[in-house]
Amino acid sequence: MVLCAVVGLPDAARGEAITAVVVAPERGDGLEAELIDRVRTHLSPHMAPRAVHFADDRDGKDHAARSAARVRGALPPPSAP
Repeated sequence: MVLCAVVGLPDAARGEAITAVVVAPERGDGLEAELIDRVRTHLSPHMAPRAVHFADDRDGKDHAARSAARVRGALPPPSAP
């Protein structure tokens, strides 16, 4: 299962840059570009993320929304087990 959250990160040129945070079991080379291209085919190009951050979900408890908040700096990193 792939989980995703989309957030706006501060960007000097645009004010905010659309950024996707993805929790995926497998990551391959070119997956970031593939995800951005797929969004562009289904939505307007300006709605596609500028970047994709991949998050780990080792214990199954870290959802994409929490990872997105960490990318934005709103939550601290998870504690080590």
